[in-house]
Amino acid sequence: MDTSSSPIRHGHADGGPVNDACIETVEVIEIVEIVEIEIYGRDNRPPPPAKSYKVKIDHAHYVFHQRRVTGRELLVKAGKTPPEHYEIEKRVHGGKYIPVALDEHVDLGEPGIEVFETFPLDETEG
Repeated sequence: MDTSSSPIRHGHADGGPVNDACIETVEVIEIVEIVEIEIYGRDNRPPPPAKSYKVKIDHAHYVFHQRRVTGRELLVKAGKTPPEHYEIEKRVHGGKYIPVALDEHVDLGEPGIEVFETFPLDETEG
């Protein structure tokens, strides 16, 4: 599929000729079936738009069918229930860890996300 920009010509309502002032460029964006965000995160590149996003939580892979997910959804998918007893962090390009709150939304299409890691909360925490 050609993803390059291509001009689209709009004719006049009266059927008159089309001139260069009537040309607009439309970018065609290809949506892939599934994208593994860890691969793009290691290169600090945004993953392409996708129907599904494959993420690594601890050492296992999980698929989400939406681009934005909550910390709670990540924990539940990884079998960490009840989610209130766990903490989840995203590791981004460069090795930095960023905590994700239970109700915080994570954009799986943002550049730099490599993996997610979970940690059980102590009885005195959370």
